[in-house]
Amino acid sequence: MSSKVVTKPVSKETVAHASEKQGRNFLSPVVIVTAIFVVANIAWSYFNHGMPDWDAAGHVLNGFTYKDLLKHPQLTSDWMYKFLSVNYLYPPAVYILNGAVKSVLGIAPWVDAIVKVFYEALFCVSIYGIAKGLLKDKVAAVAAVVIANFYPECSFLSNMIMLDFPMITMVALSLWALITWQSNPTIKNTILLGLAIGCACMTKQLSGAFIIVPAGIVFLQTLISRRFIDAGKLIGAGIIPAAMATPWLIVTYPSLQKLAAYNTNSIGTLTTKMSYGWVVGTYLEGFPYMMTPVLLCGFIASLFIIGKEQHKSLAILAASAIGGVLLISTLSWAYPLDRYSMPALIAPAIYTAAGFSYAWSQRSKLFLRLAYGALACVAALQYLLFNFAPYPVPSGSVLAKALPFIGVGLRTYHDVVMPTNPEQYDWGQIWVLDQIRKVDKELPVYLQVMPNSRPFNVHTLEYAAKLVKSPVIATTVRQWSVTGDTLEFSPEKAMYYHWYLIKTGDQGNTFADDKARVAFDQLTNFVRTSGKFRIIGMRSLPDHSICYLYRQK
Repeated sequence: MSSKVVTKPVSKETVAHASEKQGRNFLSPVVIVTAIFVVANIAWSYFNHGMPDWDAAGHVLNGFTYKDLLKHPQLTSDWMYKFLSVNYLYPPAVYILNGAVKSVLGIAPWVDAIVKVFYEALFCVSIYGIAKGLLKDKVAAVAAVVIANFYPECSFLSNMIMLDFPMITMVALSLWALITWQSNPTIKNTILLGLAIGCACMTKQLSGAFIIVPAGIVFLQTLISRRFIDAGKLIGAGIIPAAMATPWLIVTYPSLQKLAAYNTNSIGTLTTKMSYGWVVGTYLEGFPYMMTPVLLCGFIASLFIIGKEQHKSLAILAASAIGGVLLISTLSWAYPLDRYSMPALIAPAIYTAAGFSYAWSQRSKLFLRLAYGALACVAALQYLLFNFAPYPVPSGSVLAKALPFIGVGLRTYHDVVMPTNPEQYDWGQIWVLDQIRKVDKELPVYLQVMPNSRPFNVHTLEYAAKLVKSPVIATTVRQWSVTGDTLEFSPEKAMYYHWYLIKTGDQGNTFADDKARVAFDQLTNFVRTSGKFRIIGMRSLPDHSICYLYRQK
């Protein structure tokens, strides 16, 4: 006697409810953890009263240019050329976003903070998506977001309008899109993957190095398993970023080629031979600083305690990190800086989170839980001190002395890792512009900026002039090179400029050679002693130096 099992058909309402529940399950933890770091980012911007410095100010200025272009769009070749060549060194994605936000909301500093918050939120959601997609574990996904933001390089650069944090954000988004496509290779996910990679490549060229290896592995897997339709979809996804980047590359390639040749020649004068092995070693040496020794130890421990299945799932992230570092090390014209390898931090953050989740689940192994709990407490303390001390959170002398030992510091930005007390961070840019306005009213005059330090340079003066709508045109004869600034002196050329800003003490960036240093001294001495300029004002600066403002007679 046989029995027939009758299954009740699943209603559309049930499917919709399940889908809605799954969406809520995804959103609840990611929304909470994202909100925490978004609020921290906003708080940092609130307490930080300094202007964007060095490269950051230059990137913001490019946003001003795109604001003007977007407000007056034209279907002409001249307008398109200007649109694509605002910065010939870097792709325009971040600048376009910054300009679009400015064109709607204005040019106040809080508008720049909105762009930072956008990338912070997208970074958190992408890291969560990667960890959840690979590990199927909410605890690990939340921990991954926290750990990634606890890395000093990530937390600090998320507070700046630089390209490095948007780069790691878009690489994370691309890896999430790749993992999503791998589990569900639909046409929709193919298009989203292509757009994510395209946006990453149009954020910073180095992004591609951290995407191409895992994408190549997934492509080979489709060929090996004879899924030729899916392989074709991946090729189609690759066409999208190529189409997005080609117009910019066509316009800027000649300039990029010249810069690469110039940098290669400059690097050749360095005493350290930049062999491929030396460059790879330099990037690897930077990871303890970018992660802090505490979180680096957590990553190493996690490599040993997670299981084989987790290692297999996370292999695609290891391929991204290792392949990316090896690829960017081939760029002989780029001096290796820690932040260039930032996207490689995605992998250790998620590996460490997997270890934390495993420790959390092992109730019987008290030592393991205590060890990861202590690691989490120290990492949280590092984050707080790194971002918010000594202002507004006062740190005692004991903690202040302990910071270098627990890894709170960066090699690249060791002098500006924390928001500074507003009374100690006014470098006088607005004062300079006010003094010029008193003499020349609203006339467009040229200001020659001689110092080139991180907080006090031509870009910060240009930025300040934009904020207060000053007609002053800030410029400098100091030309940047990989080995230091270069400049030349002649009395005739010195008279081109109406105003000079000269500073005592530290002049900021080094000079490329003795010839440049001598030319700098000749120019500043000419302004001081030739009798062709007069002092208009002087002001003390936070580094205990004095700046002098000279006007041509």
